[in-house]
Amino acid sequence: MEPLMDTIKRRSAQGCGPSIALLELLAAEARLVITRDNPGRLCELAVVAETGRRGIPENEVVAARRAYAASLGVTLSGPTKDSDKPAHISHAVDHSNHNPNARNRINLGNARAFRQNGRFYIFIPEPI
Repeated sequence: MEPLMDTIKRRSAQGCGPSIALLELLAAEARLVITRDNPGRLCELAVVAETGRRGIPENEVVAARRAYAASLGVTLSGPTKDSDKPAHISHAVDHSNHNPNARNRINLGNARAFRQNGRFYIFIPEPI
């Protein structure tokens, strides 16, 4: 089985939106763990980042996370990785590296996560 990062790069080259967004998030200096054993956070942040300025409705995040994980050939198992709630992006909104009082920080680098009007967003700044 190929390493997950190789799968993400291959899928990005094939035009996979979440994979493209994930590579952009990493280019914005986000520090994410990329492993087949623990892909929930990675998949959820990727599907939110892909939506850009449109954002994604809170009630669509879980299905999108699961679909992206399946497209990568990874399994989501456990109460957090396969939660029926958008736990990863919710945590990123309140506990990213941009919040000095955050617990168990998610380092999004230069990107920012937020929630507004029932939608989640991750804005990735344009490279200079």
